[in-house]
Amino acid sequence: MSNRSKANRPIHVLDRRRRRAVAAAHERAMQVMCDIDSNVTRQNGLFLDDWRDPSDDRVCRAQPNVKWHTVRTYDKAVALVEQWIANGVSIDRMSLDFDLDEYDHTPPRTGVTFLKWFGERVLAESKRPNTTLNINKYHFDIAVHSHHAIGKVKLAEMAATFMVWLDDHQVVDDEGVQRWTQ
Repeated sequence: MSNRSKANRPIHVLDRRRRRAVAAAHERAMQVMCDIDSNVTRQNGLFLDDWRDPSDDRVCRAQPNVKWHTVRTYDKAVALVEQWIANGVSIDRMSLDFDLDEYDHTPPRTGVTFLKWFGERVLAESKRPNTTLNINKYHFDIAVHSHHAIGKVKLAEMAATFMVWLDDHQVVDDEGVQRWTQ
């Protein structure tokens, strides 16, 4: 073995060491974040996909403080959201797939169909005087994780439109109490 100085080492060896050091530092930072987040109330996330899990999605993995509830069908997603609204459970995150393989319905149920229903449900619930709807516009987010190119664009556009509507129609005061404007 030759005694090479750092300057004479091949570049790929230095790059490999640097990558390992950065990866280790990132891992330590993620552990610290998880430790900090374990003291914080976990947020609720709805993961709608017919076959993938939140652990397969990089956006979901990047949010360790979110408890993802995986649902495989449109009907189960509707039932879960209805249950959350009835019990006043906060709805903080959604990650939606376009294709749900529910072609036996006319029209076929997709992530767009669910988001349309969700928007109409939130609109109807926001008009009730004593609503138990618990969505905070400062925490709520909708992600799209579909591989369907056209469907992903439709879903992302609809999600963006919903987020603009939510921003325009919800008022959250200094104490965190939300009110809905018409």
